Amino acid sequence: MNEESILSQVIPKLSQGADIVVPPGDDCAAIDVGLDRLLLMAADQIIANVHYDKSTTPPEDAARKLLKRNVSDIAAMGGAPAHAVLTIATACKDENWYLKFFEGIAAEARLWNISVCGGDLASTQTENEVCSLTITGWVERDKLCLRSNAREGDVIFCTGVLGNSYNSRHHLTFTPRLEVAQFLSGTYTDTMMDLSDGIGIDLERMCKASSVGARIDVDKLPLRAGADVEGGVCDGEDYELLFSVPESKVSELISAWPFKELELTEVGVFTNPDLGILYISNTNNSVSYNKYGFDHFR
Repeated sequence: MNEESILSQVIPKLSQGADIVVPPGDDCAAIDVGLDRLLLMAADQIIANVHYDKSTTPPEDAARKLLKRNVSDIAAMGGAPAHAVLTIATACKDENWYLKFFEGIAAEARLWNISVCGGDLASTQTENEVCSLTITGWVERDKLCLRSNAREGDVIFCTGVLGNSYNSRHHLTFTPRLEVAQFLSGTYTDTMMDLSDGIGIDLERMCKASSVGARIDVDKLPLRAGADVEGGVCDGEDYELLFSVPESKVSELISAWPFKELELTEVGVFTNPDLGILYISNTNNSVSYNKYGFDHFR
């Protein structure tokens, strides 16, 4: 059993109204509300001792991560966040924990101009903590980015560095690439997603959605300190952007890149779907890995 198998069976059973422009299967849903822009909507959650170490992570840091995970999804669609609702289910009886958690949410929301306008609190019968956030945002129609827009011959880029997210605490301290995504969308790309589960599994999702293959040069993968190549492919929780650029725009993008403190790396190319996804290296014709990214059900 794995996440992809479950979703492939469940999603076709969900009916979609005529106003749904982007149905389940991308970083966000996109909804036509009759304006010159589309409404974006996404939900994500954090679970204690799955997404953060409960014994070492202050509640305000966990809260910030929860909101930033959702902002990263909005960014991947080329949009800007607007509103959020929050749910918390925990057995915690310490009022201070809740106050610190909400302080973290409030502080992070101010950074992104998000109104946290509702939600729910519930108690559980176990010691686990599950916190969920639903976010909305807006995207101009001509800036909408999808996983399904990649074309054979497009060049594959990623931002930042990959791997060793947990030990470096990047999984808590990352910055969603909202400004970067808005610079890219509609000008250099219409194909983008955020790297939450690792480039191995996330690239596979993009290739499947776009009906393309891919060739990745692992020698070019930008690795975080302490990460090896397998970690860069498989660790996940990088929250960087993976996107495609038409070959004709690559030089212009590299020349115009304004984010001097953020790495921009060409890591491969989209290919014929019959070729599948191939990881290559100067030392080997092909490279294989024992795992391809994070999956809750593996």
